[in-house]
Amino acid sequence: MNPLQLTSIDEDIKGLAFEQFIQQTTDTQNDLGEYFTPRHIVRFMVRLLDPQYGEKIYDPYCGTGGFLTESFKHISQGCKLTHEVSETLQRNTVFGGEITTTARIAKMNMILFGDGHSGVVQQDSLDLTVRKRDKEKFDNVLTNISFSQDLSENVLGTFDIPDITADVTADEACCESAFDRIKVGGKMAMVVPEGLLFNKKTNRYLARLLKNSRVHLIVRLPSGVFNPYTGAKTAIIFLTDKGTATTDKFYIVKVKNHGFDTRRKPIHGTTDLDKILWWYTKNVKDPLSLPVDVDAFQISVSPESGGLELHADWKVSNDTQTIALSEVTKIENGVSITKREAVHGDYPVIAGGGGTVPYYHHEFNREANVITVSKSGANAGYVWWHDSPIWSSDSLAIRSLDESRYLTKYIYLCLKQKETEIYERQQGTGQAHVYEKHLRDFPIPVLSLEQQATLLADYQKLELNCRRLNLAFEEERERVLGEIENLYST
Repeated sequence: MNPLQLTSIDEDIKGLAFEQFIQQTTDTQNDLGEYFTPRHIVRFMVRLLDPQYGEKIYDPYCGTGGFLTESFKHISQGCKLTHEVSETLQRNTVFGGEITTTARIAKMNMILFGDGHSGVVQQDSLDLTVRKRDKEKFDNVLTNISFSQDLSENVLGTFDIPDITADVTADEACCESAFDRIKVGGKMAMVVPEGLLFNKKTNRYLARLLKNSRVHLIVRLPSGVFNPYTGAKTAIIFLTDKGTATTDKFYIVKVKNHGFDTRRKPIHGTTDLDKILWWYTKNVKDPLSLPVDVDAFQISVSPESGGLELHADWKVSNDTQTIALSEVTKIENGVSITKREAVHGDYPVIAGGGGTVPYYHHEFNREANVITVSKSGANAGYVWWHDSPIWSSDSLAIRSLDESRYLTKYIYLCLKQKETEIYERQQGTGQAHVYEKHLRDFPIPVLSLEQQATLLADYQKLELNCRRLNLAFEEERERVLGEIENLYST
């Protein structure tokens, strides 16, 4: 095999070959528990963590060894390869554990990439004896945890995670097993199910990481990244300074273009992953400095009684004076009503939709000229203006406290302009929600009443012109279609 320059090929070809084998020989009912991290995601995480010569890198769920081979290559390229350096790289740099016989493929990968295979062991990384042996042994951890494992109570019972008093979940156990391996002051980049971080009922483990390290980034990956193995939503969490720092602010970055489409065909050009790396490695700390097509939010962390409160800062120019939405408006939760409970009438029921009315009721609970923000579902955060009375159901109703200071319609325009940022505040992965607390500090630019009125007049002119153009378009469309129809008439 020496004539084959396998290590110069820009793919983990052995891992890809094994993935192809798994795809062809298993079905959705029996996937052997094997999930493979796409190699472009692996490269992104290695470059983000940036392991250095002399540091030890560990992957407790190493699979075919993608993180280990990429780390080995990343460090080797920055070294002058003397005999001593080669010995360190081969024997004291990369380490991994894998419960299945896939560990053999990881060893083969390491041998073909220049060795380091002696650090790969077939083992159960969740086993208490193994965890004690490897506790705080490594400078860096790079891994993709085993999602939603069916762990026995005996295994889960061996995990006593600080700050977590209720039963430990399988995902939390997998994360803790990885976090526990890092030395004090060490770093980690880890792929986890998004719900573990953002689901209000399960984000207690995120609270633990924020309390015991410096979290820099949470990178939300698009659905389908791990197809065909799992369609679960995933995120990368990147942290440093284990045990020596806490987190008061971090960034959530949402990836739309990761370089491949839903059928795993490559998309050419600069990806969001490239832009994130450029931004982070250049130490650009202002999210407004990101390319406009990448969503990034700075999150402030504050402890809450019995939980965790994450607050996303709004993007506002330093030159703009603002006032919080809660100071100038009344924000009211709707009164939930189902279609079965509603008595058909003339008043639209505003629920969790995005501009659609599911049904009507014979009573209203909010007067005309009011703003609503949808509270749940895919459209949680949708901002809507109502000229007529409504029944506010699964929505927030917002109205100015004093029309002589702030016009409700002006406040609507401000909220509508920031609708994308409101969407980003959705919580929950099964059923997304936006709550009142997410909007209390929404920044309303301070303008005089005359300035607000001028903006509204301009907006209403624009609305009127758009309606006229749409009407003209529809009339012309009907005329042309009518002529075509005449061609078919006898």
